[in-house]
Amino acid sequence: MVCILFIVLFSCKPAIMKPNSYLLISSSKRYVLFLSLFVFMFTDIQGQTDLKTELENLKQLENSLTEKVYLHLDRTIFSPGEDLWFKAYLLEGTSLTLTSTSNNLHVELIDPDGNVISKQVILIFNGTGYGDFHLGQNRVKEGIYQIRAYTHFMRNFDEALFFRKNILIAASGEMIDETKRNENTNSKIDLQFFPEGGHLVQNIRNRVAYKLVNESGKGVPASISIIDETGHEIQKSETVHNGMGQFVFIPQPNTRYFARINSQKWENRTFELPKVTSGYTIFVGNQFNELLDFNICTSPDNIHNQQISYVIQSKGRLYSTNKIRINKEAKLVRIKKEELPSGISVITVFDENNFPVCERLIYNQFTPKLNITITPENKENTNRQKVNLTIETTNEKGKHVPANLSMSVVGEYIAVKENILLSQNSSILSSILIRSDIKGKIEDPDLYFEDFDKRKHYYLDLLLLTQGWRKYIWKEAVSSDSFVMKYQYESGFLLTGEAKTLVLKHPIPNSKVSLTMTDGSFYYDEVNADENGKFTFENTYFMDTTTLVFQAYNKRDRRNTIIELNESTYTSPPVTILKHALPKSTTTDLTDIINHAKIIKEIEDSLEQKNYQFLNEITIKTQKRRTLDDHFRLYTHPDEVIEVKDKYAGYNTILEIIDEQVPSVRVYGFCPNAEVLIRGNRVLGNELTKGSGAAFILDGMFVEIEDICSVPVTQVDKIEVLKGASAAIFGNRGMQGIIAVYLNKGAKKWENTPTGIVKIKPKGYYRSREFYTPKYGTNQEQFQGPDYRNTIFWEPNIITDKDGRAKVSFYTSDDSGKFIISVEGVGIEEGLGKAQNTINVLSNLSPAGLK
Repeated sequence: MVCILFIVLFSCKPAIMKPNSYLLISSSKRYVLFLSLFVFMFTDIQGQTDLKTELENLKQLENSLTEKVYLHLDRTIFSPGEDLWFKAYLLEGTSLTLTSTSNNLHVELIDPDGNVISKQVILIFNGTGYGDFHLGQNRVKEGIYQIRAYTHFMRNFDEALFFRKNILIAASGEMIDETKRNENTNSKIDLQFFPEGGHLVQNIRNRVAYKLVNESGKGVPASISIIDETGHEIQKSETVHNGMGQFVFIPQPNTRYFARINSQKWENRTFELPKVTSGYTIFVGNQFNELLDFNICTSPDNIHNQQISYVIQSKGRLYSTNKIRINKEAKLVRIKKEELPSGISVITVFDENNFPVCERLIYNQFTPKLNITITPENKENTNRQKVNLTIETTNEKGKHVPANLSMSVVGEYIAVKENILLSQNSSILSSILIRSDIKGKIEDPDLYFEDFDKRKHYYLDLLLLTQGWRKYIWKEAVSSDSFVMKYQYESGFLLTGEAKTLVLKHPIPNSKVSLTMTDGSFYYDEVNADENGKFTFENTYFMDTTTLVFQAYNKRDRRNTIIELNESTYTSPPVTILKHALPKSTTTDLTDIINHAKIIKEIEDSLEQKNYQFLNEITIKTQKRRTLDDHFRLYTHPDEVIEVKDKYAGYNTILEIIDEQVPSVRVYGFCPNAEVLIRGNRVLGNELTKGSGAAFILDGMFVEIEDICSVPVTQVDKIEVLKGASAAIFGNRGMQGIIAVYLNKGAKKWENTPTGIVKIKPKGYYRSREFYTPKYGTNQEQFQGPDYRNTIFWEPNIITDKDGRAKVSFYTSDDSGKFIISVEGVGIEEGLGKAQNTINVLSNLSPAGLK
């Protein structure tokens, strides 16, 4: 019934208009109209300078690929001390395919007061990346936090284009009890009106959408009556979905209109509609077919054979435009929907003076869907049992296609509470297709895409009418003569500085500056400074904790130079708090989640204590081995020992001593870019690369070769070499042998670096940790403590093969009940998808085993 009414009331004339005069807009090109043709189209009209400027500015947007980002989180309710895991998907805004236009994704954790308390830069490779946040017990308090993600390029637009999602951190029931203040949230309500096109226009048929919400912003069902200023009832209307509804009527000039809520609960409150004006509006017809029909309407007093225009654009790209002669109250425009992009587009109407007079958002359902199927080997399982899954991905035609996916497994008790407390039933579908284009909180966003039909399309159109807005607002985004794309795509990091003379600190023009990185692999680059000694390394890629070594050279002696590096000035954009009022709840709601986290924390603390005691035992035993030199060691007998003292004061570096005095050691290259190989230790692949040689220890701590190079020989007491079995105590770090350096008693570690050299460890790409899950039933040592993981399993990197299949396995915990497996992702070629399935876990542990 609702959909039929939506079609019948298509005309904006008081009487039903026959579309005997309409524009059929088509194009032989299926994609974007060329802006140059559009600009040329208006050159014959006086006063078109502003519109031409706007369109030229819009061209900047068209020439840049827009981006959308989505984070798949393992869950959204946590306790302090837990870890939050995420996978990032970066998509091209129009085709909705994975893109790497930007390699840097900024991900932030924002506290309830709007402060960024933790931030990461995630490396985007082939459109994806992943990371995690540790929600430290001493760093977070209870409350609603926000996860925000964006690229540098996205900062050209509104913050709402960013990915933003609330999470709840709860340590007790006290914070939840405070939400009882919202017990009577329905006592405070607000009714808002949204005339189609933006204005309530006199003497023509107008569609008006409305939304009734309570104090928490949640939609409330109700019946309303539209009345005029005399109290005369014009018509009634009822909300149809999440407090939203619509009605159509013909407003009269100089008349005020009101809506009365027909409920004693709200004391029959009334709310005034927007003021009636003369002007233009848009009246969109049925959208659930192959054509988009809409009327551009104007009030009778505004008809004077003027020539107006309209534009249909999406994310900065122009898709359709034309001029229209206004000689009647309504002009019908008909466009083939196949020529419009998937998702949300904006219709903008310009008057004869090129001023935007009305806008309307529409949704085009042409997004290729990725179908994901999750098939457990067994639906019924027991505690600590291996679960085997098969994941299949197909396109809309049923053909198996490869896809890039991520998966989380949590208990149903968590998923239910997430929906109750946070009302965030959102996935990659709703986030990419509507969340990034619609302002405000969206209730049950995924509902619009489950079994999409005419009814869901009608609900979605109501959402666009009530919460729709303009991503590229004409007056603010493209009407300025000085409009520029301030923020560009980021690829790696930008490192800048200046090379100067040592004494007078004058710039050294055209000096050569080198950059060396040590991070388990070798990287070297050189640039020439400009005439002012300033240098730039662009598009550099490095992970956190990587040591960067800069060296400056002049024509005579590099030791007479210094380097001054510029600190990063990157600041986070302003934060808008996503307001969310928790519903009335009880302290038992989150008890299981909180208790599970406490159990895991106690186990971790216990294991750390055991490890500490074990290390103490080792320390005690080792202390007995301390002899005359009183140096602390974990090993017993080195293979080679060099007593340095004052014997080698003529040597420049420790490496020179080793190279000449230890026959089994060879040094290749010079400090700080040398490699040290110990005979008898095989280099993988028989290739000498940076990081493939021996490791270095300085007074019991692992250090980099640059640190060894910076230590004055006069401060060294002895040098010891370990190889083969002697270095095995250090595990993988000792595979290529160990060079241990010990300083004279009372000497401090040399902290200065040679002139012309600067070492830094800047914040680079975040090095994501690996999600840990016990592996029961293997030859590995069994996990002995209780296992109550809130996140049972997290896998951010699932790639289905060319046949669209992937195998995944994980182990259940000591919890029993129903568990939800959630998979989301993007097709390698196209398509967005999400899927869920469940498994049951039956308890097979005795009460003693649960302690």
